Amino acid sequence: MKCWNVLVTVHGATPPRGRATVGIGYIIKTDTAEDAKRKALDCAKLTQIQHPRKYRNATFTVEDSNVKEF
Repeated sequence: MKCWNVLVTVHGATPPRGRATVGIGYIIKTDTAEDAKRKALDCAKLTQIQHPRKYRNATFTVEDSNVKEF
């Protein structure tokens, strides 16, 4: 198993106050980069469910350059 540092980009978040979140970083332990991207997007969707006011109408993307092994 490898550890992957994945940055999920947040688009269209409308926070109740303060600054909008631009990205969420995750450390994922898996074998491939594709699995790490998929798991990070799943975690971002869980974060959206846990914080509905902060991430209302938000979409999430992961670019290949934002997935790094460490």
